[in-house]
Amino acid sequence: MWNTNPSSMFIGISPFEVPDSAVVAALCRAGVLGVLDLGRDERRSRRALGALAAEVSTSFGVRVPEGVEVSPTWLPPQASLVILPHSASLESWRSLTILVQVTSVQEALSALAAGADGLIAKGSESGGRVGDEASFILLQQLLREGITQPIWVQGGIGMHTAAACIAGGAKGVVLDSQLALLAESRLPTDVKQAVRAMDGSETTVVQGIRVYTRPDLTLGDRGKADRSVLLGLLGAKSLTESVIPAG
Repeated sequence: MWNTNPSSMFIGISPFEVPDSAVVAALCRAGVLGVLDLGRDERRSRRALGALAAEVSTSFGVRVPEGVEVSPTWLPPQASLVILPHSASLESWRSLTILVQVTSVQEALSALAAGADGLIAKGSESGGRVGDEASFILLQQLLREGITQPIWVQGGIGMHTAAACIAGGAKGVVLDSQLALLAESRLPTDVKQAVRAMDGSETTVVQGIRVYTRPDLTLGDRGKADRSVLLGLLGAKSLTESVIPAG
């Protein structure tokens, strides 16, 4: 059952697994469904939830990253939607609208069988965990399965591709990395400078996770680390302290 506006065509997630309440508040004011990525630092995510709840009266969503445990009891009343990874249990989130990020038809069918209200088709262009299929191809594969639940598309979204996804049968699209340079963004200066200079070729896939890279920022041993260790490094504290899940 939808507990938030089911007509939301655009979903905006605070980028790079950073709980940036200012960005989400700006999205809510603009009429977009703003989603706070809770990131991997519990203290920071709780502070951000409190700040966001104090600033906006409309509903918003939260995203739980892969490998992170979050209790729904943390959430303020305005939090009405949750975005979960495909590996998460949905049971404790039944009071909220549940969207699941999926990278394949198999993941999508499994999420719907578990009770997901909708899907985010996360294409290979996305930052973070990705599969083999580009976002538009994945969308078409899901629609061919006869899925009737709403599907949003994430990965490679711009003005023209957003229109193509919606014309192709998607409920809407997801923005994340595209929001990194908003005036409200509190990302570190070096991360913003890197994003501003990107031409789209500075990402690579390591252990199924698309991350930002460039010659002077070799992943080194991080790329060889256990996958759980690599997940723990995702974020945007700085270019050198974190591995940035950028698409």
